[in-house]
Amino acid sequence: MKKKIESLNSFKVSFYKDENFDILWKSFLTSYPFYSYRYSRNYIDVEKSQIKNKIIDLSFIIHVDDVALCLFPLIIDLENSYIWYNEFKSIPAPLFNNNLENKQIKDLEKITNDIINKILTENNIKRWYALFDPTTYNKYNFNEMYLDRFRAIDFSCFFSYIDLTTSESIHWNKLRSSYRNLITNGLKFYKFKIYDYKNCKPELENIYKDLHIKCSGKQNRSDESYKKMFNLVYEKNAIIFDQFFKNKRVQTEIVGLGKKSAIGLSVANDQNFDAKIPLTHSMNYTICNELRKRGIEKYETGYANFEEGLNWITNDKIKKIRFFKKGFGNSNFLMRKWIWFKSRKEELHYYENQIKKFKENHNV
Repeated sequence: MKKKIESLNSFKVSFYKDENFDILWKSFLTSYPFYSYRYSRNYIDVEKSQIKNKIIDLSFIIHVDDVALCLFPLIIDLENSYIWYNEFKSIPAPLFNNNLENKQIKDLEKITNDIINKILTENNIKRWYALFDPTTYNKYNFNEMYLDRFRAIDFSCFFSYIDLTTSESIHWNKLRSSYRNLITNGLKFYKFKIYDYKNCKPELENIYKDLHIKCSGKQNRSDESYKKMFNLVYEKNAIIFDQFFKNKRVQTEIVGLGKKSAIGLSVANDQNFDAKIPLTHSMNYTICNELRKRGIEKYETGYANFEEGLNWITNDKIKKIRFFKKGFGNSNFLMRKWIWFKSRKEELHYYENQIKKFKENHNV
């Protein structure tokens, strides 16, 4: 039964370093009907461990007693004076309690505005990159959200998801026809092992780390980052898929979990393995079937705009990955994205940089 929130008059604010912060955050997510991995504090810790610049975590929670009313993720890149993770990787937008009435949400937004405006001013913030994904959307007006009313600029795009509410047979029929033989043969050729919080062993961390470094050609993330990634598994926020040819590990993928949604977070394969049958078709199909068994409804596969514009400039590698993932019967959903700019001059600076990238990428 939903607990009605009577009044906001006695609200309090708890920040990241406050003693009750984690308890409030977890209790909010437990009561929320569905959300993406992006709102897991364990996942936010992974992102923080991969940021090279000096940062400060000013995430906060507005609450009445022990009832959290608003989760507000907020990581500040002190070198750029941006709110984001890095390299245009946005922070998830504020999330409001599902039991609030419409008027209470508007009142809470006013409270939130006072807090965030103070933070923006005190830290001389130039930009705030934020997103809200369709696997978290519930009762709010998806076309008029908090960042819209905060006068951020909309840069929304399409993201692709595999619908796992359908049966395996229906999903099979939606696959790109050229994938079916590759999956069938791959499932005969390769064996898979799955690890979660129940059976994940510490030695897997070093095995994956070595494979990832071998695949990348260098160690491009810190030791702490690998530990944070594996902590997701121990905390029930991720599962691991191991792919073998005979007894040889040839590919490993870590899949992050939200509530009713998931995404592939990190993958590494043995570059010395000569794959007679492609690895990833049968891996993805195995992941989808396992997630379906675990009650996951949507598997996020990434950016899916059919054409790129000034705000979305990728490379040939990303385009090939995008085409590959679309072959798994994906559906496109709107991903709300915004950038708040301190001034029109800062906004112009953004466009100037994007035009430069556009010219370089398209050789014009």
